[in-house]
Amino acid sequence: MPDDHATGHAPPSNQEPEQASAPSPEPVPQAEPEIFGAIDGFKLSGRISGWVVKRRGEHYASDLRVVLRRGEAVLAEVLPSGPRIDVTQDELIDAAFALDFTGLALPEELLDGTVDVAAVDSEGRTRGLEIYAPVLAEARQANTLDALGRADADTVSRALMALSRNPALAGPAAATVARSRQMLADATLNPERQQGGQILRHKATGPRIVFIGAGSTVFAKNLLGDILSEPALSSSRICLYDIDPERLRVSEVVAGRIVQTLGAGASIETTTDLGRALDGADYAINMVQVGGYRPCTVTDFEIPNRYGLRQTIADTLGIGGIMRALRTIPVLVGMTAEMERRCPDVLHLNYVNPMAMNCWALSRSSRIQTVGLCHSVQGTAEELARDIGVDLGSIDYLAAGINHMSFYLRFASGGEDLYPRIRQVAAEGRVPPHNRVRYDLLKRLGYFVTESSEHIAEYVPWYIKQNRKELIGRFNIPLDEYPRRCELQIAAWGAQERELQDLGRPMPVVRSNEYGGRIINAIETGEPAVIYGNVPNSGLIDNLPQDACVEVPCLVDGNGLRPVHVGKLPLHLAALMQTNINVQSLTVEAALTGRREHILHAAMLDPHTAAELDLEQISSLVNELLEAHRAWLPESLFA
Repeated sequence: MPDDHATGHAPPSNQEPEQASAPSPEPVPQAEPEIFGAIDGFKLSGRISGWVVKRRGEHYASDLRVVLRRGEAVLAEVLPSGPRIDVTQDELIDAAFALDFTGLALPEELLDGTVDVAAVDSEGRTRGLEIYAPVLAEARQANTLDALGRADADTVSRALMALSRNPALAGPAAATVARSRQMLADATLNPERQQGGQILRHKATGPRIVFIGAGSTVFAKNLLGDILSEPALSSSRICLYDIDPERLRVSEVVAGRIVQTLGAGASIETTTDLGRALDGADYAINMVQVGGYRPCTVTDFEIPNRYGLRQTIADTLGIGGIMRALRTIPVLVGMTAEMERRCPDVLHLNYVNPMAMNCWALSRSSRIQTVGLCHSVQGTAEELARDIGVDLGSIDYLAAGINHMSFYLRFASGGEDLYPRIRQVAAEGRVPPHNRVRYDLLKRLGYFVTESSEHIAEYVPWYIKQNRKELIGRFNIPLDEYPRRCELQIAAWGAQERELQDLGRPMPVVRSNEYGGRIINAIETGEPAVIYGNVPNSGLIDNLPQDACVEVPCLVDGNGLRPVHVGKLPLHLAALMQTNINVQSLTVEAALTGRREHILHAAMLDPHTAAELDLEQISSLVNELLEAHRAWLPESLFA
């Protein structure tokens, strides 16, 4: 969630949203399956997974088989093992499937030339991908193989990370994968042809990119600068949407100055009409804050404070995160419903917190593809690089978990594990004062968490305690930090607003570490990139709930955004994340169903709240907060 004056959204209306038109009786095309597997010696193991829309009585999973072929010659074929998926409802539905296949022998010929790996259904329809021999050879050595963008990060993700940071670091595998992906996008899945070395999906006018909540002027400025700094995106059609006309006017001036500074050919339009903004959108970047700092965030701090429940940020978990989710999810659900009507193929880039709860709710309620974006993974990597004195560009890392509670499973450079250097920072007393909580958790858990100390301190029960001032001081925990930041920003906004609109001053455009621009550029050009995204756990992390929202590496290119399979997390890390997932799950259920009792259950199970208050206090606190926020909440919670 951007911290700079994110503009509030109006209270939700009790009016029912416009109903989508009934499904067509025409036959429904099959969704594209995704395949990934692992090579162990000369045997292929893995699974096929994806989504399919079918009618009652039909089945899909048992129709598929895995085929490896070169040209017309079939080299190997196997029927997947796994349960048959039968559709029992009368209407069209989405049915998830994931089938395991094992023991597929790979002939020696696979190591020479090009091989097609395909999922073939009973009617002979094929979905496949060219995989080049060097990728297979390197994958065989690492016991991993990427087939359709869901890969073990130790092979393909690592290579693409190096490629995306610095082409000079790209090894043969990265170059081969990049070539494979670009050729696939150009020749197979993307109707546009290659132009000037890039796959340009929008050659004439550029993509239409909508900023939702563009009154968050500073954050919008940074993202817009990232986007328009990309040559392939310089002619984008930018639409700025907000409910505050004055903040929208300022953002329009800033956007115009960015276009002028970069010499871009982008067009800028503004509107306070969401439907108009979304018409024909290719990308929607969401940065709203429902209820704003005043009154809602202030309420989230002041009422708990009276109970002795202190918070630092209160935007992700805890009683503040629960309340923020309850007032935000209905608004986001309404926005994605509008997207389904106005731009059904849009990619929704969500920066709105609480990230995991919002994205989880949208994955349950909408067909719009949403990816949640945060800067904690790449931001913390930069911090650690400074702490240990290693160039960030040489560092290869893998992180995974849930938003604001991911951990670096690998942090290395040139084959050297950098964790001993990180531990040395603590051993030598060089821990930055603002980072004491995270370094303490490293000592206890063995892994470094990606979110800041002030955030993580309120997701666990150990660091913020009533009447324990020495604990707060020892770990330098900034209580009430979010209100303090907001008050400072509000005080500085007048001067900042004048500076942003001062045509006599140059408008510097410096690229940020946000992922939004990189994602759009990778999709539009086919140039591969690796980002960390918050997506549904469709078999990505084996020992977290399969419907939860997880944060994992994602490969992005002309074929879209594909999450990377990570596998099992260390048991204790998964257990810690589960304490947060419990709260997320109950809050999402309450927001989507109106079951008020689950709000109390979420607060009861919240680690920090439960460590500080008894059940009577928690019940009273929840009721008082709900009543204070009533104007911003669905009436179903009060029925």
